[in-house]
Amino acid sequence: LGDKREDIMAGLHRSIILRAMSILARSGGIRNEFTFTGGVAKNEAAVKALNELVEENYGKLTLNIDPDSIYTGALGGATFAWRAVVEEGKVAEART
Repeated sequence: LGDKREDIMAGLHRSIILRAMSILARSGGIRNEFTFTGGVAKNEAAVKALNELVEENYGKLTLNIDPDSIYTGALGGATFAWRAVVEEGKVAEART
């Protein structure tokens, strides 16, 4: 009951990042560098927890975070749609 709010939040961030890293480890882990994208990449506490956990588990690696990484998912979706239409000739039918 006496824990500081900051310590509780840091533990929460660490727990969430640790869960994501366990999934990463099962898919082969991290080698030389790591790219972190999405809105969470703007969260300083999440980035700090990620840096700490990556260093604890893999040593000092390069962590890539672009300031515009929040658009990565949208870019992927647009690329997927473009390929479906242009490369595969699929055109979605309008719903009425």
